Amino acid sequence: MSESTEKKYISDEIGEEYQNWREGNIIFITAPTGSGKTHFVLYKYLKWAIEKNFKILYLVNRRILQKQLRRELNEEVSRQLRDVYRQTGKALKEYINIETYQYIEKKIKNGDIGKLDSAMDKFSCVVCDECHYFYSDSNFNTATELSYLYIRKLFENKIRIYISATSEKILENIADYINGKRLVNPSFSDFYARCGEHIIKYGHGGEHCDLDIIVVNGTEDLVGKIKENINETKEKWLVFVDSISEGKILQRELLDNKDVSIAKKDVIFLDADYEYDENKHESVREIVEKKHSSKKVVISTAVMDNGVTFQDTDLVNIAVFADTEETFIQMLGRKRRANEKITLYILRRNSEHFRKRFQNVNNILKCYDKYEKELKLLYKPYICGNNVQTADNNNDNMHYIDAVHYPNIQFHRECQKYQQIILNAVLSHDFLEQHFYRFSYALNGIVTMNELAISRCDDLEKYYKDMADQLEKDENAFLKQQLRWLGKSGIDIASTIKEADKTVYEKHREELERAIQEIIGTELTKRQNIEFKLRLKDQFCYFVKYKSDEDEKDRNIKYLGQNDRPLSTKLFNSCVEYAKLGYEMTMQRLKGSDDSSEGKILYKIVEKIKE
Repeated sequence: MSESTEKKYISDEIGEEYQNWREGNIIFITAPTGSGKTHFVLYKYLKWAIEKNFKILYLVNRRILQKQLRRELNEEVSRQLRDVYRQTGKALKEYINIETYQYIEKKIKNGDIGKLDSAMDKFSCVVCDECHYFYSDSNFNTATELSYLYIRKLFENKIRIYISATSEKILENIADYINGKRLVNPSFSDFYARCGEHIIKYGHGGEHCDLDIIVVNGTEDLVGKIKENINETKEKWLVFVDSISEGKILQRELLDNKDVSIAKKDVIFLDADYEYDENKHESVREIVEKKHSSKKVVISTAVMDNGVTFQDTDLVNIAVFADTEETFIQMLGRKRRANEKITLYILRRNSEHFRKRFQNVNNILKCYDKYEKELKLLYKPYICGNNVQTADNNNDNMHYIDAVHYPNIQFHRECQKYQQIILNAVLSHDFLEQHFYRFSYALNGIVTMNELAISRCDDLEKYYKDMADQLEKDENAFLKQQLRWLGKSGIDIASTIKEADKTVYEKHREELERAIQEIIGTELTKRQNIEFKLRLKDQFCYFVKYKSDEDEKDRNIKYLGQNDRPLSTKLFNSCVEYAKLGYEMTMQRLKGSDDSSEGKILYKIVEKIKE
């Protein structure tokens, strides 16, 4: 297998090696988006399957992607491979079937395992496209492990191909399974050495050196840039958000009538419920069929973050509001480029955002920890190494999924007791009900848990806490992290941050000067001074960070947050000096006033006299 990372397309790296893949092989294709992973399967590997008379099961994680791939299969792929499959006397659909992971999960939940097994037996190979789904979606669709475990077992002695630009977690889990034990953050070389010939890996990480990167400081900042751009050019925008509320706010602000508004027909917000809205459904249909949208601005949640392709030369602006690497990279990869230059907008986030995310994940784990004992007794896998043991080894109909999720028959009453404890708790406490569903689901009448969901929560808890801590020390920590995801380092990161800080500097400077102009020459009481300070807290904190040393900076920031202390003339004058604004604050103490025993204090901002 070639180790080169210079080849542009995955077909070049794999070459003809696919002809040597054998039953039991696990193939990982981890190349970045746009490197031809799907093209390799649908055109080159499918041609080989037709010639060797075997059938491929192609699984995806989104219905939108399924529709787009089925359309490509019935049109372009069918045209290119027509001469090959017609020689066999069979239709193309006899060699490949495109389904969703959710199709398998639904069949298992409905108890249709026998029928599912029969349907799966005719496949010699399974392709798990966007395989990060098992892990990344596990806190939203907590049944992801059903399809994952089913595929892992049913295709154990067949060829399994896992495809994704972000597949590291599933690679780790499969290697752990092969080894029969957990490894603590091992490298891939450790995996490969321990797993022998089981795993064959192709691909490499991608760099995005040809992107123009612009930092935005929130929804309002991005809205301003979109409005300015969209009325001057014919360029289109694709904006990915990581929450429905964030998407709705962005859409609302784009359509308001302040300054410049955008026509309602030019903006669409897509989420998982798009099928229930006529306009959204029509937009998705257009994207699937034409690989572009007639809308000037498409806002989307993760419903389109995987696999779906935009091929539109007018789409040159992409904004990604994701806070984890896997989601960030998947969202960015939706646009396929010809020669057009892409501008990527990334978001500056503060520590508060990550503290909130940390707290949410921490609450989920608290629910799990509280009932871990009961859950593990209900979720009792009879697995020893690679051998599945069931409660009744003489029952040939006992399926693997039953074995993994079947309650201990010898202690059925105890299982009922544990089940009742969990249900009573969840149904009686809003806190538990709110968080419990993020890692649990029901199977065979038993509450069970998704171990991938627990693992992901553990990972997110560590990541969110670490990022929040970093941002307390460095307000650019998350920007730097995003730039590293893009393959940037050293000078490139420093240059981008410097340009972003320059923009922030100008923004804070303008807002500070605008506020000063409103009160210049006016005498301020202590209370009015405090109100002025708190109103411009963000601006003063920004200039304090750059003007002060570390100890002084911490003291001043704490001082600026106190709602009973006025802004000192020294601190104000220091900040406006760094902002290069020609103002100064004076203070006058009036004796004999009954305002306080110290006398009344008045503050005034005036233009600084040039020396």
